[in-house]
Amino acid sequence: MKHRLIRLSIEGLASFLIITALLSMSISGAYAYVHAERMSSYTLNIFGLGFYRIFRSAGKISGATLTQGMSIIWLVGSVMLWSLSEWRHHWTSR
Repeated sequence: MKHRLIRLSIEGLASFLIITALLSMSISGAYAYVHAERMSSYTLNIFGLGFYRIFRSAGKISGATLTQGMSIIWLVGSVMLWSLSEWRHHWTSR
C-alpha cells in the first residue's frame, strides 16, 4: 500500500509538472509568433477554449491568463497524463 501511494504521488506530481512545462512552452511560442508577425492581439486556444491572451499595447507585448480556461486545460491535461501513466503501469506490471 505504501509503495502504491508513493507511485501515485510521483505520477500526479510529474503530470502537473509536464502540463505546466507544455503550457509554458506554448505560451512562449505564441509570444514569439506575435512578435514576429507584429500582431495586435492573439488568444491561445485548445479545442476552442481560450486560456491565454497576448496583446500589444503602446508598442509593448503583454499577456494575461484567462483564468477559467487555464484552470480547465491544466486540470484536464494533468488528469489525462496521470491516467496515461496509470494505464502504462497497469499494462507493464502484468
